[in-house]
Amino acid sequence: MAIIAHDHRCVSLRTRVSQSCRGAALTVSHDRHLLDSSVNRILYLDPDTRTIRSYDGSYSELAAARARERDRHAEAWKRQQEYVEQVRRDIARLKGEALAIERPTTSRQPGVRRLARKMARLAKSRERKLDRYLESDERVEKPQPGWNLEIDFGPPPAGGRSVLHLDRVSFAYPGQPPLFADVSLDVQHGQRVALIGPNGAGKTTLLQLIEGKLKPTSGQVRLGASIRLGVLAQEQETLEPAHTVLETALRERPMTETDARSFLHFFLFAGDAVSRRVGDCSLGE
Repeated sequence: MAIIAHDHRCVSLRTRVSQSCRGAALTVSHDRHLLDSSVNRILYLDPDTRTIRSYDGSYSELAAARARERDRHAEAWKRQQEYVEQVRRDIARLKGEALAIERPTTSRQPGVRRLARKMARLAKSRERKLDRYLESDERVEKPQPGWNLEIDFGPPPAGGRSVLHLDRVSFAYPGQPPLFADVSLDVQHGQRVALIGPNGAGKTTLLQLIEGKLKPTSGQVRLGASIRLGVLAQEQETLEPAHTVLETALRERPMTETDARSFLHFFLFAGDAVSRRVGDCSLGE
């Protein structure tokens, strides 16, 4: 059995090993393309139930199966809530009718009062039955939203429509052949651009050229007027490993601890997670 851990520098090697391996191969990876091309079974570790489920097929098939499960769960919860509301309306109706019947009666009308008490008991019985249902394992839990990372860049500054312009940009590290050449690119206001390519193609280098950390061997990199550049670093090189997540947030901008905790919640750090040292966090975190 081969255990292949995630390492973005060895994707092609892992793919060849997974496809040619005659035995079992357990791959741990964030690379969905790799999982689609090399595995025929997925083990899904559910963070809520702390259990593992097995799905046959590739990652894309897992994603489709999970989406169907979420849809069925949402539909079951919706039907449950409709049933609960209907029962509660029936209980409220019975209680109201019992009260309306009993209120104008006197002791000389025992039969009418018995009917009112019977309706009241029926309402109470249905209420207890509903409470037992809501406390039982049959109850469908409300679907929880997935992890939605929210990043607020603030209001954009006033400026032109051109955000970034690259004019025939080339770059080579000293003593090395050109990493890329004659790259031209225009990014306009409102566009969202993904930079993709194989490892070693120069994606990070190009971003560092845009950031101004590196200078192009030839060509020009120009940011639009009034553009405010923000960078989310790939590694932890901009952070202090010994500081906690909360300390890191408080050092970046004056705010109360309560405000910092609320802010960090958008980045999936809740409760005691804000006390974790930066150095103990994963690169994704």
